[in-house]
Amino acid sequence: MADEFLFVYGTLRRDCGHQMHDAMLKYCHFYSMASMAGQLYEVNGYPGAIMTDDGSRVVGELYRIVAPDNLFALLDDYEECSPHYAKPHEFCRLKIATSMQTMQSVMAWCYLYKASTGHLRRIITGNYRDYLA
Repeated sequence: MADEFLFVYGTLRRDCGHQMHDAMLKYCHFYSMASMAGQLYEVNGYPGAIMTDDGSRVVGELYRIVAPDNLFALLDDYEECSPHYAKPHEFCRLKIATSMQTMQSVMAWCYLYKASTGHLRRIITGNYRDYLA
């Protein structure tokens, strides 16, 4: 069975200090820094990434998944896109192409923002940690 990966770019990153990061480490392990083609926005105290092809990048981390069913049950609830939440959901979980610092490409699951970004502030650097600093 091929390895499965998760790409996180916001509150789930190691250095953001969110309790959900610690909870998800039961089901996945840090693998590498990475990025995705897209833009990052400040939503309401948390970030939302969208995919784009304009050359912009979103910085994040790759995690190797060891227990996908448990991980996605946990994170789908955290991102409010599980069946427990009314539609339309603000986020969706999709498999996307990511690039590691070695330039190796890895397909990874990611929670992408689905709502309109017209009213949101764009995080130009694409790095949520820089934005928080």
